[in-house]
Amino acid sequence: MLHRENLNALKSQILDTRRLWKQTIFWTGLAIVVVFSVGLLFSGALIDLFLPLPSMIRILLLAGLIGFVGFLCFKY
Repeated sequence: MLHRENLNALKSQILDTRRLWKQTIFWTGLAIVVVFSVGLLFSGALIDLFLPLPSMIRILLLAGLIGFVGFLCFKY
């Protein structure tokens, strides 16, 4: 019986560690996506502010930024 109790305790510790690992991966990925999204949107806004861009280029810039943020969400 002692062997089975030790096995259950070890199994519980492994599950707790796995849960913590998955949470860490999730929060790290979310932080990466948020930081890059804010940076990209800020840089896009600066480019749009300082350069007189035509409407089509603005649309392409915004679509590219949204596409890259979508890629980051998929990757992380």
